[in-house]
This record gives sequence, structure tokens and C-alpha cells, in this order.
Amino acid sequence: MKMGVEVYHKLKSVIKKKYGQEAVNVGDEGGFAPNIQENKEGLESLKTVIAKAGTQAKLSLEWMLLLPNSTRKTKHTI
Repeated sequence: MKMGVEVYHKLKSVIKKKYGQEAVNVGDEGGFAPNIQENKEGLESLKTVIAKAGTQAKLSLEWMLLLPNSTRKTKHTI
């Protein structure tokens, strides 16, 4: 939980610096909404934040991709 909190707060500062104050206004679900143009930009920001928070060796990003009209799931790790 501590790592998650550290990454969340570091992410807030990185987003605020790059996209401005309005990007760090928190929505109902507790997330940020920066104006990111491409998915890769968001993932690169997360990688940077994880490294800055000092949790790089302990934390990895993983997501499941469910392809449309398919039952095949693909696991991706950054």
C-alpha cells in the first residue's frame, strides 16, 4: 500500500508539472485526467514516476488485454 501511495503522489506532481493544475483535479473515482494524446505517453509517464518513487525494483505494471470478438487474453508487462 505504501508503494501505491508514493507512486500516486509522485504521479500527481509529474502530471501537474507537465499538464497543469486542471489535470490533477481528482474525479469521483480518485483518478487524474491529463490530456494525454497517446496511450504510450501515459505508460511512459507511469514508468518514470515508478522510477522516481524508488519502487522500480518492487513494482511492475501489468494489464490484461481482451481482444474484441475473442476469448483470448494477452498479458503485457512493462
